Amino acid sequence: MKNKFFKDNQIVYDFIKKKYPENQITILGYSIGSGMASKLTSENNPKQLILQTPYFSLTDIMEQNFSWIPKSILKYKFDSNEYLKQNKLPITIFHGISDRVIPFNSSLKLKKNHPQINLISIENFGHNGMTFNEFYLKKIKEVL
Repeated sequence: MKNKFFKDNQIVYDFIKKKYPENQITILGYSIGSGMASKLTSENNPKQLILQTPYFSLTDIMEQNFSWIPKSILKYKFDSNEYLKQNKLPITIFHGISDRVIPFNSSLKLKKNHPQINLISIENFGHNGMTFNEFYLKKIKEVL
C-alpha cells in the first residue's frame, strides 16, 4: 500500500491537474519535502521539478548525522535518488554550500547519479530561508 504522505501528495496533484495542464505545473520540494516531490514527479508528468536542499535519501542522512542509530527504526526511507531515476523531466537543485542540516554533498551525489540535473549552489548560505535569498530569487526566475 502506498505511504500516506505520497497518497496525500497525489490527491493534491490530481486536484491541481483539474485546473492546469501538466505542462504548466512545476513541483517544488524543500528539505524533507524534496523526497516527496521527487516521488510525485516520478509518477506524473509535470513541466519540471525544483528541489531546494535535497537529500540523497533519509537513510544516507542518518548515516552521515546519526550513524549510531539503527537504520531499522527509519519508517520512511524517502529515497530521492531512486525516485529521480524514474524522472524524465528537467530537474533543478538549489543548495547552500554551508548547509549543516542536509550537507551540500547530498546534492553533489544526486548530480553525480543524474547528470541531467541543473545544480545551482548558493555561496555562504545554510539550510533555512532560501526563499528570501537574493541570489536564489534571481535564479528561480530564470528557471521558471
